[in-house]
Amino acid sequence: MSWDQILIATVVVAVVAFLAAVNIYFGYRYGFIKWLGRWLGTRKKVIAIIMGWSLFVAVVIIREYWLSYIRNPILFDVSFYWFENPKWIAHLDFWDFLLIFLSSAVVGALLIDIETILFATITNTILSFVFPVVYVTFFIWVVLGWGNQFNLVGGFLRWGQYVVWDSIRIVFRMTFPLVELAAFFGVFLGAFVRVYFQPSAES
Repeated sequence: MSWDQILIATVVVAVVAFLAAVNIYFGYRYGFIKWLGRWLGTRKKVIAIIMGWSLFVAVVIIREYWLSYIRNPILFDVSFYWFENPKWIAHLDFWDFLLIFLSSAVVGALLIDIETILFATITNTILSFVFPVVYVTFFIWVVLGWGNQFNLVGGFLRWGQYVVWDSIRIVFRMTFPLVELAAFFGVFLGAFVRVYFQPSAES
């Protein structure tokens, strides 16, 4: 099975699972829109934590993508952006996953509440994927110079969808499933450890 097939299957399953969870849980309890408005209005600190977490994970991913070109300057000359050669493929190492895991554990210790953690994990998964995709798209279009070529034959409106799709493939190959797993287990471990050592925090 190719990475494209895995990506498409993962996106479909994730979207279906998310929509089902939203409809069943929040729809049953008090309506998703009402809950979301109440949640956003009363939890600005939580939103700031989630945004900071998502940005941190995204920066770790973006850094490794950027470093893959710094380590292999020849890639700027050929200006390709999809590789099969393992030494040219951008990937995260042990220390990157450790950073993501530890940052997630800190977030879990700060949030504690299970509903908030679930919402934060879903939001982090989406945002920490979208931010690198935007960066990689910009990198391909501007830094590698593909925009100069595509602008001659229709520009971003005509060819941007293909660059965005390739950016999604690149980030997906870098992150799935280990980044998601590191964040997931880290955030729940952080919450568990804090509740274990500080039971009063749960209330």
